[in-house]
Amino acid sequence: MIDHEEKIEQERKEREARIAEEGWTVVKQHKGRKKSADAESGITVGSVAQAVVEDQTNKKKRKEVGLNFYRFQIKDAQRNGMINLSFNSLA
Repeated sequence: MIDHEEKIEQERKEREARIAEEGWTVVKQHKGRKKSADAESGITVGSVAQAVVEDQTNKKKRKEVGLNFYRFQIKDAQRNGMINLSFNSLA
């Protein structure tokens, strides 16, 4: 059994070497979960993402509802502004 596994491993290495000689790139599929911590710094990836999310929420501009929320309020404000301008020009 061990001899058979070694033979298969040797054939795989020879095949990869032959492909590498021809200029092809071998792409391997990696299954499993992604690493949750950076190996060099030891910082967990989730905490870094959480910090970024918090910064973005703090930077977001909060939408405030002004006095002219409805369409009729905007039209009334424009009409009142025009009336004030016309009265100011007469005086």
